[in-house]
Amino acid sequence: GTKANLPDILAALLPRQIAEVDQKLAIRQGLVDRYRSAFTGHNLIAMVDEVDGCVSAQHLFVIGVPAAIRDMVLKALNQAGVGCTVNYRAVHGLEFYRTKYGFDRDDFPIAADWGERTLSLPLFPGLEADEQDYVIECVLSAVADSAKEAGLTGQD
Repeated sequence: GTKANLPDILAALLPRQIAEVDQKLAIRQGLVDRYRSAFTGHNLIAMVDEVDGCVSAQHLFVIGVPAAIRDMVLKALNQAGVGCTVNYRAVHGLEFYRTKYGFDRDDFPIAADWGERTLSLPLFPGLEADEQDYVIECVLSAVADSAKEAGLTGQD
């Protein structure tokens, strides 16, 4: 077991954060809705679907781009000042599991495909509309430019 007491200083911050949780969740949901709307019809997929009757914390907005260009898109976005990252990789592809259990990419091809496609975009309550517009513009541009450079068609 683990004893994980909250330090006093962190506990002192909780009441205000708890009071604002619904407001901040609504802001996050609005940002997610803007992203979904902006990316509809492009060669991107929102990696997490909304499920009726469920409430998401919307702590990340993860998109999937063609695996062949994911790292190119990541580099282009970071060069444009857009702080995006790869939060999810297929567990079986991590060195520990490959070494310990001998897993191969094709042992779990769907997980591998998702892990090779994902990017997490900026998503936080203080993200302003013009900043999000810039992120959207950069994502669409980076994906289009990278796909062209890699010789991908809209079907890839």
